[in-house]
Amino acid sequence: MRLDLIGSDLVCPVCVNDAPNPPPLEAVPYTGKIEVAPEMTSTFEAGVLHCLRCKRNFCVEDGVGFFSGLPHSAGRKDDFGRGRYNSEAYARAYIQTHFRDVIADDKAARTHLDLHDATGFYSSSANNMYYRSMAEMLFTKLPPGATVLDLGCSVGRLSHELARRARVVVGADSSETHIRVAKTIQRHRCVSFRAGEATVSGKYAGDAEIVVDVSSVVRNNVVFVVADEQCLPFRLFDGIVCSALIERVPNLEAFLRTLRHRIHDGGLLLLSSPFDQDERFVDRSNWLGYGAYGTELGTAEESLRRLAQRLGFRPIGGIGSVVEGGPSPHNDAYRRDLRWVTYNDRRKHMVWSVHAELFEACDSL
Repeated sequence: MRLDLIGSDLVCPVCVNDAPNPPPLEAVPYTGKIEVAPEMTSTFEAGVLHCLRCKRNFCVEDGVGFFSGLPHSAGRKDDFGRGRYNSEAYARAYIQTHFRDVIADDKAARTHLDLHDATGFYSSSANNMYYRSMAEMLFTKLPPGATVLDLGCSVGRLSHELARRARVVVGADSSETHIRVAKTIQRHRCVSFRAGEATVSGKYAGDAEIVVDVSSVVRNNVVFVVADEQCLPFRLFDGIVCSALIERVPNLEAFLRTLRHRIHDGGLLLLSSPFDQDERFVDRSNWLGYGAYGTELGTAEESLRRLAQRLGFRPIGGIGSVVEGGPSPHNDAYRRDLRWVTYNDRRKHMVWSVHAELFEACDSL
């Protein structure tokens, strides 16, 4: 964990909601002696982060901080962290989704992959601009050198794209498996997976383990933590990004209200979603476009804008529909539909139209 990047902003995720100015967490290595704790300008690989105010300890293992599992974040309907999403097979599928362009350009990898790429996941659509486009959207308004949170980062590709221009990016996810994979990729600058693996069974069609160098897209100024929005151990961010996450949040109103408390006035929030709403994760009464949270019936995009505005986020592209003859509502710098291709297994991949929109945190609207 790069404490030289985040040390002064690293605070207790419980006290940050209760105290106006909680003290920074103190790094204590596995010696039991606080007096030999490393300076907050060092890299911290193993030990605990100790809160001087409430005396809680938070574990750090292999350079990853663990902040999930707090009482107020347990029992959620979307508890991916301990569900199927947390499986290693799912994490390896996300590797192929996140790093598809780099993998597709690796000739040695393609020798094995082409035998099991029945749907043309790599061969027909190698371009993988979704993550780069998301980062570019944020930095159309956010100046370089900012502190950015990538919430729901999975195995970390978007975090690295954001880190091209941010001072530091915090990649947070509720899945310990995904965060450990993200940290491994960052440390070793490569990805590994099995050809033709299925996300549900974990079985794979080929015996070859594929290893691909991804050093061209990996950055050092990313810190990965196991956490969700209810247990973020940080002070305020300049920007927050949630990619394809909000459609799995059971109570989006509470979620956005929490994020508003974790971002500077004038800071930027970038949300994207394919709006594939599903009752397994979100009650139908909370579906955007269906009158959720007191919004009017209409499109999910319009409902999201009105809800976000009510909670302190100004839609930079405007609140209503675009007037006929004006610019496209989904093709400008602040409001776009992006193509996103995701891997399932050798017989299935999916192509999504993901709506992405930029909001500004305001005092009043």
